[in-house]
Amino acid sequence: MEKALTKLQTEKAEMEAELERVSKEILNLDDFMEYSLTLRSNIFRMWDIVDLGDKRRLQNLIFPKGIVYDKETARIEPREVNRLFIAMPCELEQTIEKENGQTDKNINLSALAPRLGLEPRTP
Repeated sequence: MEKALTKLQTEKAEMEAELERVSKEILNLDDFMEYSLTLRSNIFRMWDIVDLGDKRRLQNLIFPKGIVYDKETARIEPREVNRLFIAMPCELEQTIEKENGQTDKNINLSALAPRLGLEPRTP
């Protein structure tokens, strides 16, 4: 009995340590946003590789209030879509490019300057 109790206490301590580590990671907003953007950009690949239980969890994440099927029109419509999956203002790579001064509209900023030979050089 005492051996089983010691084992359970050890497992409980390990779980509490893991929960504390995960909680700290979740509270970091930058890490959470990066994780969210990565999840959104890999959603189709994820759907292909996960099992049925994870597909249900993924479906509940994207459509939190479920999906409705209309027999008359044979249409499937979600009741609500998670906002993370609706608006896609930028992708993770574009966010990094913007931090570096590059944007998707001006892929090569230096291309806006005239090339050598078009105008005379100034001393």
